[in-house]
Amino acid sequence: MGRHLKVRVVRPKLQPHLAIVKLSGFINAATALDFESVLDSLLLEKRLDTLLDFGEVSYVNSTGISALLNYHQSWRAKGDELVLIRISRSLAVVLGQLGISAVVPVLRDEAQAIEFLRRTLTGQRAHASYLEFLEKTGPLPPPPRESAP
Repeated sequence: MGRHLKVRVVRPKLQPHLAIVKLSGFINAATALDFESVLDSLLLEKRLDTLLDFGEVSYVNSTGISALLNYHQSWRAKGDELVLIRISRSLAVVLGQLGISAVVPVLRDEAQAIEFLRRTLTGQRAHASYLEFLEKTGPLPPPPRESAP
């Protein structure tokens, strides 16, 4: 079973300051350099908001999650946004547990992300929280049971 990452960058003609990075496969130690190479090249561009489309990502390990947080900070430092879209429910849970989804915008799809980016231009930076994301993707898992003493 191959553990590869395919990356395709889409540049919408009507939105010159936007890149959509469509990811497919695995983001782990074996593929981190490919993932980071694409993000490094996009990070060098002036005025470029970026959507990372996780719709076809099967697995993300701690290397990938760490990269997401670091690149999000780099994008914000240059005044742009890095937004995650179409993430799996399991990745949403992990990002929520680690507190990352409270910092990195996690949105349902491209349309919601574009609306979020439009609002950021007017100073309205609120993005969906981890719980809001999970509520929109299906019922929340039951809370863990407390064990009796």
